[in-house]
Amino acid sequence: MSTKDLNTADEFEAYLKELRITYSFECYKERNGEACHLLGDWYVQKKMYKEAIQHYKYACETYQFPRSCYKYGLSLLDGGNVGAETDAEKALHYTALACDKGEPEACWRNAQILQQEKMFPQALNQHMKYCDMNHYFSHHSCYNAGLILRTPQNISSVPQDFTKAFQYFTKGCNFGNFRACFEVASAYFYGRGVEKNEKLASEFRKKAKDIADSQTPKK
Repeated sequence: MSTKDLNTADEFEAYLKELRITYSFECYKERNGEACHLLGDWYVQKKMYKEAIQHYKYACETYQFPRSCYKYGLSLLDGGNVGAETDAEKALHYTALACDKGEPEACWRNAQILQQEKMFPQALNQHMKYCDMNHYFSHHSCYNAGLILRTPQNISSVPQDFTKAFQYFTKGCNFGNFRACFEVASAYFYGRGVEKNEKLASEFRKKAKDIADSQTPKK
């Protein structure tokens, strides 16, 4: 049965039931990690979140399916909303595992958690790793890596490095992060990590404003 053949609510429900049976068979009988993950997604669609979380955990721990490790890690941050487990330390473990297994978004979320927990050296490593992946969300990590690097060491526990911070801000700006562009402009204006250049400072301020304006919803 394909979605194009569905004309009624009953047909759609029958289709969903068929999907669940297929995913269950492939997950448990054919030992297919992706099918286990898709079964988790199926439960999300049905708003059966605790069951979804259980399947993400199973797919991660049994098959180390990266997307499932990521989804399970996310659930450990706010699982209490659906009566499931909440554990930030475990969330760090599973998002790091997903990142190591090749799930790019998990690298970003793992870095976020580390930063929120004020584990700045570890957060910097993850932000730098994700920035260098050139993923669609990487600009956030480039910007945050720059922020950590320009923060005084007594606050971040990371040696302050304006030159390296400038490099990450520049990369974030090139990816379209307007905040990173403002940081590049500031670096040029004050000569932090780069030779002072007020002309370039002005150019990057304009670039930052143009990007910010383009991202602001029009009324």
